[in-house]
Amino acid sequence: MTAGRSLTGYTDANQVSAYAKEAIASLAQHSIMKGISTTKLFPQKNCSVEQSVLFAVGLSHDAEAGLRVK
Repeated sequence: MTAGRSLTGYTDANQVSAYAKEAIASLAQHSIMKGISTTKLFPQKNCSVEQSVLFAVGLSHDAEAGLRVK
């Protein structure tokens, strides 16, 4: 995982699949993906339609601002 990107604040971070950890940490760092609460991501749960819309809006706002999520 890249320096500065961490999921340490989430108690269920160990449930994030290895291939997704860096991406999820980057999304969390940019407040695009915030989890179910301040301490839980629930990474193995399905995403609701509402959560998907919020995710898409967050990505589009970052794209408009010229930010790059890596």
